[in-house]
Amino acid sequence: MRNKFLIFNKVLILSLVSQVGNQTATVVALACLKEQDLTKDVNQLAIRDIGGMEVLVNLLEVKDFKCKLGALYVLRAISSNIDCSRAITDLGGVVSLCEILDLAVSDLQLCAAQTIANVCRLRRARKIVRKAGGIPKLVSVNSKDRVSSNTPGLFGIPAFFF
Repeated sequence: MRNKFLIFNKVLILSLVSQVGNQTATVVALACLKEQDLTKDVNQLAIRDIGGMEVLVNLLEVKDFKCKLGALYVLRAISSNIDCSRAITDLGGVVSLCEILDLAVSDLQLCAAQTIANVCRLRRARKIVRKAGGIPKLVSVNSKDRVSSNTPGLFGIPAFFF
């Protein structure tokens, strides 16, 4: 119960800070949130209940690199939950994730691609990625990832899978 209360407080702080517009405070709040075990259902439920999903998806559209990256780290962790994936899709986060794949920053591209991979367990999310032109972008990120590392492809998935 104490852990759920802590995560509620951190998400509440994140939502309040992001509404004020202070980028440094938003990054600090995201770092505190990232320190939690976001794979637990209790923490994911707390983020959804307090309205943190809307804040995290909105942070994908800001210009600040650190805010985007922090939001992507949190979304990547919680998108393993099917309900969180559904919420990301409902809030229009899949289109924002596809747009991030166009950026030149490889950290953002990889986190966005991993989040898309988690979210695309839903048929509707796959359709949105296809319509947003995300498949060629994912292939491009995958080929860059293969060239820069010794792994067989994006997240260990062979390139022909995409």
